[in-house]
Amino acid sequence: MESEATINFKGLAEAVKICKYMLTTDENLKIHLNANEFRPNEKATGKITFRTAKEVKPNEIRLEVKGVSETSFYVTNKITTKNTTADRTRYYFTETYLNYQKVLWQPSHEKDSLWPGIHEYSFEFTIPEDAPPTMDEGQGKVQYSIKAIVDTPWAIKSEAKAEFFVLPYLDLNAFNNLDEPRTATIEKSRLLSSNCITATVSIPKTGYAPGEDIPVSVEIYNETSLDVTAIESGILQTYNFVGYDDGDTSGYKKTVISTKKHNFEKTPISVEKKKKTKFTHAITIPDLPPTIEDCANITIEYDVIVEIKTNAYVSKTSKTSLPIIIGTIPLKAKK
Repeated sequence: MESEATINFKGLAEAVKICKYMLTTDENLKIHLNANEFRPNEKATGKITFRTAKEVKPNEIRLEVKGVSETSFYVTNKITTKNTTADRTRYYFTETYLNYQKVLWQPSHEKDSLWPGIHEYSFEFTIPEDAPPTMDEGQGKVQYSIKAIVDTPWAIKSEAKAEFFVLPYLDLNAFNNLDEPRTATIEKSRLLSSNCITATVSIPKTGYAPGEDIPVSVEIYNETSLDVTAIESGILQTYNFVGYDDGDTSGYKKTVISTKKHNFEKTPISVEKKKKTKFTHAITIPDLPPTIEDCANITIEYDVIVEIKTNAYVSKTSKTSLPIIIGTIPLKAKK
């Protein structure tokens, strides 16, 4: 069923910001898409309609489809004082994932003008397999747009532009070893003492999809005179935004890191000195965009964070992290 690009967007995960309208300089020019959300490697089809009440002679009618990931941020090189201005450098970079252009109509010997009426021009294009999902995170964004242009001599160009959305997609079954367990160790010792608190943290696999639970197992052996009072765990999401001072890879590179915490929960426990205990806690994966590793200027990483808290006066917390991959297609069960 065909739908105009002006329809309201149904909604996505956290990764997607919504554009609910089509920008146009001419109400007689419209873009129609078979949908306004697509997955990588999926074909998009549609048509351009142009209504004219009189004969017109455009140079051409063309279609432009673009998909880019962009980063832009400033880094302060000098501290601002009362009598000086901060020295700031902009870092930015654009990576193009989709750049499709097609001339839908141009004059010929048989037909050099458009008669009054409605004129329709079909098109199709394919979303690249490596296209990252639509997102807008302030310092970096991924956007996809489609634009129709009627270029008429001695007149302002008629243009219509609309955004469409690429959905997150990552099949965890395409990776190796994500169904294998992972283990990390936390060690915390007191000052001037060889005794320590040792915690072994393990998860049964490293590939998860939203809605799945991560059963985090923690085994604690307390050889100190301190008491273990709580365990805090959750998912840490890390964005890496890459930019260059000249906007090109030949320039000086800078990476800005932004983190978000998800489903962190503090659970009181009691592990007295010289005691051992085992604790298991389930962390549910919320509706998050998948891990992104291959984008040139924006990546998304995830870690399970586990913190051990004690009753020490200083340095009360020790923690570890276990990297995980979040996808949209869950791992198949082992046979």
